[in-house]
Amino acid sequence: MFLDSAARALRTHGAIRPFLQLYGCDIDVNAFEHLRRLFPDRKYAKRFHCGDFFALSPVSTGFPMVDAIVGNPPYVSNHTMTESQRGTARKATKNGFLSIPSTASLWAHFLNHSLQFLTVGGRLAMVLPGSAFKVSYGREVLNQLAERFGSVRAISLAERVFVDGGAKERSTILLGDDWLARDKTHVAPLESRVQTLRELGSLLPRLNGHRGPRKSRGKGTGVEHRDLTEPIAKGIQTGSLVELGTILDIQIGVVTGANHFFVMTEEQSRELDLPHKALTPFLARMKMASGAHLTRVDLNKAKARGLRCLLLDTRGFERRVAIRKYLSTFGRRTRRRNITFGKRQIWHQPVLGQEPDAFLSYMNMHRPRIVINGIRAQSLNNIHRLYLKPKGTRKALKLAAITLSSTIGQLAAELVGRSYGDGVLKLEPSEARQLPVVTPRLVSTKEVNAYFSRIDILTRNKQWNEAQAEADALILRAAPALLNAGLLREMATYLRSLRSHRGAS
Repeated sequence: MFLDSAARALRTHGAIRPFLQLYGCDIDVNAFEHLRRLFPDRKYAKRFHCGDFFALSPVSTGFPMVDAIVGNPPYVSNHTMTESQRGTARKATKNGFLSIPSTASLWAHFLNHSLQFLTVGGRLAMVLPGSAFKVSYGREVLNQLAERFGSVRAISLAERVFVDGGAKERSTILLGDDWLARDKTHVAPLESRVQTLRELGSLLPRLNGHRGPRKSRGKGTGVEHRDLTEPIAKGIQTGSLVELGTILDIQIGVVTGANHFFVMTEEQSRELDLPHKALTPFLARMKMASGAHLTRVDLNKAKARGLRCLLLDTRGFERRVAIRKYLSTFGRRTRRRNITFGKRQIWHQPVLGQEPDAFLSYMNMHRPRIVINGIRAQSLNNIHRLYLKPKGTRKALKLAAITLSSTIGQLAAELVGRSYGDGVLKLEPSEARQLPVVTPRLVSTKEVNAYFSRIDILTRNKQWNEAQAEADALILRAAPALLNAGLLREMATYLRSLRSHRGAS
């Protein structure tokens, strides 16, 4: 596809034999069958390499420097990379232009290695994962590119173009122009969003040849936005905001190894005659917490609805007849094969630890939330557990919940989280630590309590927009030098666009 398009583009610019201007590399032998059909009766050995791209270099292999690079690196995350891939990627990265962390996905290493082949003034176009620049290292890569190219653009594509190939994730089109530009002043990368390939095709000609910074406040798709993350960064620098990780420790929830066995409804626990004290209130799904504060009323409603909201905690009850009888129903063979059970001293006792002060939704179809724990509950590993650090206060905890409910908090979550093909926004602990929180000294405890109570009520009634507006009102009171109503409206428009792009309402 790349070769065919590149050949046609070269012909439109007057090239008589475009094949002689193309070079390529692919590890898939099937790609070379397509190459032979595309350019019959040609010799490919010197121009197209079948093998590991990281093994190539413009110095040792004779591959030339080029004026333009087009590519679609593998969508392989760090934890699914083979040891061989990690080794070659890191080795190549040592000689690269960019600083790439060892935790980066394979696309970042491919991108870095490809830059070694680009001539001064050259151009780059890469099809990358949709989440590429939403992770912290991806943002850093984008900023490094902006320091070296005359201009850099990242265009998010909502249409899933690789579904037939098994990739559910959306894509981001990275464009770099004027590599290692002379007398360059730093220009922030421009970011755009389009819904379809057709819109992308309409946008590209307008961008082609443009080499200066351009900011637009227009609405809709295919339009570049000014950097709306600047107030967040400025707020943290000036002390109006603090990062969530400075006041809270974020841990994953309880790993049971067999949710169907350990997490049960109240009716099940009664039928089994299990001791009441052996059952811990358990947040298995965020919908059990309808407000900003998890209360005994919420637990009772969950029980009445037949939700799995009780965790079997056998500590101190191992000898009770009802407990022993229930444990015996778990097959020994299945138990021996369970990897999680094998890591415990006692197979039926998940590591619970201290009850958290609050919970944070991990996988979000709509909007992430912080819910304060009012019933000493635990949570499943699909919900993060939050613990106040020694200098953290109840006031700071409520402010964290309020700030995340606000426009600035929701926007930050969309930017630091990872968006996946099914519309889910995931917040890993390392990403959640970066979420902003209004500094407690800027607002009184009385005000915090009042706003928190109103947001709790609005959230329970599913009045999400009203709860967001209430949180915005507090932030405007607390940090008027940082935000104003007009900027918040602009952020809200950008937020809706990001949610729509990942398929959320």
